[in-house]
Amino acid sequence: MITIRNIRIEQQNNKSRLCADILYKEEENTLWYEVKKEYEKYLCYERADAFLVALLLYAMERQEDIKILDTPVTSKLYFNIINYIIPVLASKGIKYYPINIICNISSEKIFNEEQNGTGISRGVDSFQTLKKYTQDCPKDMQVKWLTFFNVGSHSDFGGENGRKLFLKRKNISEKFAKENNFNFIDVDSNISEFLGQIFVETHSFRSASAVFAIQKLFKNYYYASGYSVHDFKIQLDRPAKFEIYILSFLSTDSLTFYSSGCESNRLNKVYVIKEYELAQKNLNVCFNDEFNCGKCEKCIRTMFELYANNSLEKFSKVFDVEEFNRSKKWYEYMFMKEFYKQNIDYIDTYNLMKEKNLKISNFIKIKAFLYVKIEQILPIFITEAIKNRRKKHVK
Repeated sequence: MITIRNIRIEQQNNKSRLCADILYKEEENTLWYEVKKEYEKYLCYERADAFLVALLLYAMERQEDIKILDTPVTSKLYFNIINYIIPVLASKGIKYYPINIICNISSEKIFNEEQNGTGISRGVDSFQTLKKYTQDCPKDMQVKWLTFFNVGSHSDFGGENGRKLFLKRKNISEKFAKENNFNFIDVDSNISEFLGQIFVETHSFRSASAVFAIQKLFKNYYYASGYSVHDFKIQLDRPAKFEIYILSFLSTDSLTFYSSGCESNRLNKVYVIKEYELAQKNLNVCFNDEFNCGKCEKCIRTMFELYANNSLEKFSKVFDVEEFNRSKKWYEYMFMKEFYKQNIDYIDTYNLMKEKNLKISNFIKIKAFLYVKIEQILPIFITEAIKNRRKKHVK
């Protein structure tokens, strides 16, 4: 059993932490979420919601019940998790298993400032959300607050390198918020070190837990979706594919999550932001650093999506467009390799390029095709060779 107890707020070094002691296998550790002291008033110590959501997948993976002492869970959240999240995640009988949650519940609403917020990772999904909920929606639903969380996107398992990258990226995002008249709040946490889980397999719950930690601030929270609702699938190692389901059942009477952008595919999102000045000056999609390296898979994919939309030149402040044009054949080769691996984003982009008559030479296509085929066949060939060698050895 995993026990959550002693939920409290601690202050240190002009920061405030929402903390809980976690007891598991006779070992006790503290899980925490940290904000600037001026935002302590938004930390929700009256509910155990943040810690329950953070530990849910961790407990289900280990088939351990969760027991929460002293502090209640929001009634609707408890109801949704028990009736709609646990049964669905456990239905495949692999990876996650049914568990019990032993706790007190409360239906009393938590007072909050009734603000609307979204994360500012500065990626394509992020800017599509920002544009939509600042320009294309009713005033009472518009985003005024931008968030930045350290819950795994900077390093799956945390550590000092992950925190350093978080701080670098956070400073850029905070500067962006101030320059464009948004309020900004960042949340640091040791959740990554605590869980030891792959971020892409758990990010919906990790990020939601950080929002619950500061739930006295938000009425609506727009979580930028990486997949279209048309790709909906209960795929346990890719929760983003059924995120619209997860987020709807993590919502409560006080806090509503929206899977922003789930109505669009990646290419449509790029089309939406291609004329968006904030994106043109600030887009960052890089896997590797706080600035776009131009060489990682995500940088290459995004440059081609912009290229297919005749908009890459407009993003010269965030991508080295001159290098792209100089090394066009190399970029095309990297693009075609992913295309032949049947990556749907590359297929959509390739089809748009054909419509716009943006051609790639047959030589590059053949070279990339052969590379992918060899990459696919070689492991099979090596495996068979090892099997044959073992057979000869046995004889």
